[in-house]
Amino acid sequence: MHPSRRRSIHLKASRDMESSPLLQLPAARVEALSLSGLSAIPPEYVRPADERAGLGDAFDLARTHANDHTAPRIPVVDISPFLDSSSQQQQRDECVEAVRAAAADWGVMHIAGHGIPAELMDRLRAAGTAFFALPVQDKEAYANDPAAGRLQGYGSRLATNTCGQREWEDYLFHLVHPDGLADHALWPAYPPDYIAATRDFGRRTRDLASTLLAILSMGLLGTDRGDALEKALTTTTTRTAADDDLLLQLKINYYPRCSTAPAG
Repeated sequence: MHPSRRRSIHLKASRDMESSPLLQLPAARVEALSLSGLSAIPPEYVRPADERAGLGDAFDLARTHANDHTAPRIPVVDISPFLDSSSQQQQRDECVEAVRAAAADWGVMHIAGHGIPAELMDRLRAAGTAFFALPVQDKEAYANDPAAGRLQGYGSRLATNTCGQREWEDYLFHLVHPDGLADHALWPAYPPDYIAATRDFGRRTRDLASTLLAILSMGLLGTDRGDALEKALTTTTTRTAADDDLLLQLKINYYPRCSTAPAG
């Protein structure tokens, strides 16, 4: 599949994005390669043929299996009963068990009913779209420098695998919470709503992280241990913007159009 202008937003609670010894600066931004009219994809972006065998279009596969209830599906858990003070205790208990089961059985889940407004997520997506619509030279004002150890900022996907292939991807990556530790020089001034939307999203996502940690604590350790995991992950008993140890990072991926299929 050759994606055109699809973007995705990922949040990570971690201290580093990439720490592989294979870190290196890409020869060019992927978007610049996409716009250059190349006749063939550079070999460093081409995965081995055996890894590409049998790959299909993810959207076509999703449509094909939409009504196949036997197909494995990532759990979708609605946590709104846990957030709603008017919920019955049974509803809250069922929510806790659903999150616990998804964590134990899958290790991943899709959270619904999380309380982050759809309007805010739309604003953040629009801000990311507007940033990547800028000319490459304008985005370079926010460039990272992996060779110097500066991983945050605008960059291109680096080789972190043993065979050294790069990903057909540019990105914007930076700390989003706690706001007091963020390097706001890396937050784009354009579009004008980027900083406000990102800051609000970071704050709400940190609150959501606390909720999920509480649910997991109760499900794994008992209903009286709702603060256990957050205490284990933070060194302070009072959360503030300056001393919160749970770092949230925002990464917006941009996949430029790839109209040339690899040989083989």
